[in-house]
This record gives sequence, C-alpha cells and structure tokens, in this order.
Amino acid sequence: ISVVGYDDEEIARHLFPPLTTSILPHLAMGQWAIEQLETPPIPGHGRYPITKLECPLVERESVAQLKGA
Repeated sequence: ISVVGYDDEEIARHLFPPLTTSILPHLAMGQWAIEQLETPPIPGHGRYPITKLECPLVERESVAQLKGA
C-alpha cells in the first residue's frame, strides 16, 4: 500500500514512515488567479480552459513498489 499527502507540510518528513507528498505551487496558483481576473472571459465562450500547474512529487518512504513490477 502507498500513502501520499499534499502540500509537503513539515510534519510529513517526521512521520513514520516519512510521508510522500506533492508540493502545491502556491505562488503560481496566485499568479494564475490574478491573470484570470485581469483578463475576464469573452462573453459566450463559457468557462476558463482547464489549466494544469506542475506539482512536484517529494518521494519518501510511504510509497511501495508493486510486486513483480
């Protein structure tokens, strides 16, 4: 079994076993939000497009290899 958290809180590295997490890009998320507010959508074009931001993985000991993989 593997367990993964998010936001790479300080406590994650001190758990037993140390918890694998992903890092949330807070600055990039804020910049994206401001950009969206500065350039509102064009009427009739619906919602904003899906935007994906990189969330680096911090692999620690809470993930396991699949047997036979």
